[in-house]
This record gives sequence, C-alpha cells and structure tokens, in this order.
Amino acid sequence: MNMIGRNDPCPCGSGKKYKNCHGGVAKEPAGDSYDRIRQLDGEITEKITTYIARQYGGEGMQRALDEYGSDDEAVRDPMTAQGDSFIRWISLSWRPDGVHTAAENFITSRRWTIGDDAVRLIEATLASCYSYYQVRSVEPGYGATMHDIFRKQDVFVRERSATSTMRPGLIMYARIVAMDGLHFFMGTGPCVITPQYLIRLVTLRSDLESAAHAADGAITTETLRENEDQMREEYFKIEDELLHPMRTLVNRDNEPYLLHTLTYSVSSADDAFQAMKGLQQDYTKESDEELLNGAVRNEDGTLAEITLDWIKDATTVQGVGENIVTASIKINGTVMTIEVNSEARAKRIQDEVRTRLGGKATLRNIDIATDEELAERPRSPESEKDREAREEEERILRASPEVQAKIKAMMDEHWKRWLDTSIPALRGLTPHQAVKDPAGRELIESLLLEIETRNTTQADPLLRVDVVRLRRELGLPL
Repeated sequence: MNMIGRNDPCPCGSGKKYKNCHGGVAKEPAGDSYDRIRQLDGEITEKITTYIARQYGGEGMQRALDEYGSDDEAVRDPMTAQGDSFIRWISLSWRPDGVHTAAENFITSRRWTIGDDAVRLIEATLASCYSYYQVRSVEPGYGATMHDIFRKQDVFVRERSATSTMRPGLIMYARIVAMDGLHFFMGTGPCVITPQYLIRLVTLRSDLESAAHAADGAITTETLRENEDQMREEYFKIEDELLHPMRTLVNRDNEPYLLHTLTYSVSSADDAFQAMKGLQQDYTKESDEELLNGAVRNEDGTLAEITLDWIKDATTVQGVGENIVTASIKINGTVMTIEVNSEARAKRIQDEVRTRLGGKATLRNIDIATDEELAERPRSPESEKDREAREEEERILRASPEVQAKIKAMMDEHWKRWLDTSIPALRGLTPHQAVKDPAGRELIESLLLEIETRNTTQADPLLRVDVVRLRRELGLPL
C-alpha cells in the first residue's frame, strides 16, 4: 500500500516534487488506466449484481440487507448514495454461504463471460479491505493523498469527481484497491466524516490492536477483513449522528442554551466599572481609557453608562481555540444588567460579582428565557443604512495600525495559551502533552489540518493562525 505521494520529493534525486518530475511523466498513461479500470468496474458490478439476483433471489437479497446492518431505507434504492454503497458491498464483500464471497462464486461459474482484466480487478478488490482514511492533501480533478488511520500509512488515490468536495482533515470510510500501479476507491461510505471523530476511530484502532495480539501491535489487512462488520457498524453509528444531530441548542462550552438576564443594584456606575473591567481587560489588555472611549458620562463628568464583555478562551471539541464572549455586562447608573446564555455561566458570573463587588452589589432579579421563547420574540432588523455604517466603521477601525497590532498580540497570546490547554479532541491532553505519544501526535496533525483549512476560508489575514509556528513549538515537521 505504501507509495510515493505526489507532493513528496522525487526518488530520482532531482529535488523536485514527484508530481513535477517522474510523477508528471506518468500522468497521462495513469489517466488512461484509470478510465479503463472505471469502465471495467461498472461492467463487473452490473454482472455480479445480476448474478446475485438470479442465484439467490429476493430471499437472498433480504438476508444480505440484514447482514449489512443499515437501518436507512435509502439502502434499498440503487440510485441513492446509500444504495450504491450497499451494491458495492453485496457485490464484492457479501459471503452468502458464510465462506466464499458472491464475487468468488461468480468468478468460478462465469469467468468465461468477463475476461482476464475483469477477473484481475475482482481479485484485486477481494484482496483489499475497508478502512477509515483521512484526507491529507487534494489535487482537484486528479486525486488525493489519504492516510489509512488503522494501518498508519499514506496512499495516493486516483479520483476525479470526489476531489471537488474533499478537503484536508475529512475522513472517509472506504475500500481502496491497487491495480496496474494505481490506487482507487472501490466503495465508499456516502457520508463524509468530520475530523472530531478521529479520536473515536483511534480508540477503536487501539481495541483492534489489543485484540490482534500482534507482536508489533500493527493492524493488517487481514485484521480489518476479520473485523469488517465492526468497522461498518461503527460507520453507521457515526453516519446516524452526523445526519441526525441532537436538536438541543448548546453554547460554545457545550452547555444547554438558556438565556439568563441578571439584574443588580450597585453603589455606582464607577464602582461597578472598576470592579468588573478586569473580565474584559484580562483578555484584551485594553487600558481604562480605551474601555471608557464609548462610555456615556453625566454632566459632572462621572460615569453614567458603559457596556463590558467577559471574554475568555474557548476550545472546541475539534480543539480549535477561539475567544468567546461569556457574558455581556451593561452598567447604567446604579443598575447593572448581565446577560449569559446558560445556567452554568449564570452561576459563574454570580461568583465573579460576589468576589469583585461584594456588598456593593445586590442581586434583584433573574429572568430566564429558553431558545424557543427567544425565537418568538420580535426582532428589529438592521437597516441597510445601519449595516453599511457599521461595516464601514469596522473597516476603518481594523485599518488602524494600533488596532492591527493589538489583534495580532491577542492572537499570538491566544495560541501560546492553546499549546498548554486541555483539549477534548486530544483525550483531555494539552498539545504539548499529546505530542509525546504517537496517537496524540496523530490527533494533533488532524487538528492542524483543520486549522489550516479554516485559514483558507478566513478573509481577514489577522485572524489566520500561524500553523508553521505551532508546528515549530510542538516539534512537528514543518
């Protein structure tokens, strides 16, 4: 399965990438072979499925459906992606007698009807197995480098249409077949798996490694064939979770969404500001003067009204760090109103108020509104004029060298802290801890692929993450 990636150095020693050297020379013939193999693929799939229908009838097809294990009714329709995936399985994996595959029985009885090349393709497919592959890099319209998560090796796959939607980090449940110097898909799960499921697949891999009792702990093609039912069952579970996510809304801390509005009486606006300003300043490093720039003052110059945010780091399930507003704090005279979107955050902000203001603040009321109630509240749509004015103000503000320097400093500090932040996608380890373990390094690589992909869709250069710097800090290859 190991082969040279098209972006790897050419083994001839030229110093060029393989795709720009000897890999480029072989590109056109490879295209011819790929087209011929795909044509054979369509021909033999049709012949094998016709053979199965005649040989085993409706009862056999129902038995195959039961063994396949999918509850999705779309599996019964060959025109759907789910149906096509089932056809691939029943044609080249199903063992109607529990020993031989339907494809093997087909070759035994029908070899003379299909030709030697078709037989070779069937036999090459039977020698392969399903696994989980993570996309490493993509050449649209030509192919992709895929990492076999279970056998821990890379392979360049020739593929045209699917490469238009593939991106680094995504995971596919698929069978990759080798023939005539090419690797190509011969059956894929219709649902593309998002990177956060890598930790679950690594756990399954660890279980299979233990069960295999291999001297070097390696999972072989034979191991995967023996555990194909378990691998497919895991795919169906993931597919169901992706297609039917929980409908309960949650915030960035994965807490049930429940808007709380807390109203306090405070001794004065200035006392409240001095006590609560650290919730924003600790993250943004703004001075008092900067925070008070948009404040409203009384005639005597004392503070009348100001809004603050409680800003902190958040690490998503995928492990990509972001800064989030945990609470919005509005101080108006002797009234302080705080909005948070979960019960847990409401408790945390109450602790902060007690610690920072003590007897200078008294909780008067807590109003709780569910997301359903919020959806029913009338909204005041932003006018086109207001939107344009807001966007222009933001554009001018962000063009300021001082603002840009502050944003860059915040980003640098954020990602510096990220290196020592416990991340769910790393099994609770920090990036610095995870790189010390082979499986942890694999999870880190997946996170960095996800961050790099986000960079490509981030229009603001200031918000793009310096992945090279993160790799250097973690001692990973650049």
